[in-house]
Amino acid sequence: MSFRIDLNESCVVDGQSVAQLFNGAWFRLTVGGQTYSFQAQAKVVGDIVTVSFCLSDDLKAVLAASTTAT
Repeated sequence: MSFRIDLNESCVVDGQSVAQLFNGAWFRLTVGGQTYSFQAQAKVVGDIVTVSFCLSDDLKAVLAASTTAT
């Protein structure tokens, strides 16, 4: 899963970098009344921050059945 988020770094609290903001952050997604939790992992290469999500097999199956995302 990938998406783009544009942030104004001056709005990030405690002087954190964008990578620090996302690395280790927990997210919740509710699909069909079921809530799934997943954790982000961020890394920086050059000036690009890449955020990855490890999704459970259950969530992957629900997303595959509910969306056209690949």
